[in-house]
Amino acid sequence: MKKLFIINCISIIILLFCISSYADRVIIPRGINHSVYNNLLKKYVDDLGLVNYTKWKSSHKDMKLLQEYLSQYSILPKLEAVGNERYASLINAYNAFTLHWILINYPTDSIKSHNSSWTKKRHKIGGELCSLDQIEHKNLRPEIGWKAHAVLVCAARSCPPLQPFAYDSKILNEQIKLTFQLWLSRLDLNAYYIKDNNVKISKIFEWYGGDFNYESGIRYLLLKYAPDRYHDFLKRNKYEIIFRKYRWELNDQRDR
Repeated sequence: MKKLFIINCISIIILLFCISSYADRVIIPRGINHSVYNNLLKKYVDDLGLVNYTKWKSSHKDMKLLQEYLSQYSILPKLEAVGNERYASLINAYNAFTLHWILINYPTDSIKSHNSSWTKKRHKIGGELCSLDQIEHKNLRPEIGWKAHAVLVCAARSCPPLQPFAYDSKILNEQIKLTFQLWLSRLDLNAYYIKDNNVKISKIFEWYGGDFNYESGIRYLLLKYAPDRYHDFLKRNKYEIIFRKYRWELNDQRDR
């Protein structure tokens, strides 16, 4: 009798976990066209990943184009995106909804200046309202792990640089690799001090260390994606890791 009670309790816990996980799942419509968003990024994002928010907000046409692009996510789909199509659309959704949130509140100094920027369910995807945290922590991180951290951009100076292109399911793996390489080559964000025998890297690696451990840890990823000129130094694996203070100022070209 006691054994049966324990089994029933475990079954209930598993059922509740499954229900909770499904409730947090973001459903992405199949066939979202990212070309307009891609063109907007090329127009307003520079080679440092900084955004010309002033010019973008002043263009009624381009604000409308961004809104129309995001409206593709809102419908309850007959067909759901899966695999790399799902992941590319989730990445683009997080970044595009973040840009939209900044633009409607612009001018602003930081995304942290506004209440519940990440936690409030204000973005409509698949017929449901969801939050940026839901996209990142309940969907992308569980599904693609450490790969999420170089491609999601929260509009802060210490974020990985926003790339001037939309993510595309056909070349997603190549784009993620490129984005990691570009992020780790930015010496203002991740620096390698051979003489001092240390590296000073993004706080993201500390906050989400568990995610990176699935790929043999932070040191392995540094060796894999950091600039080639630091390969021998990183390969020795005897350096100290120091995590940089995170800068939350807006990734705005105005303050370049």
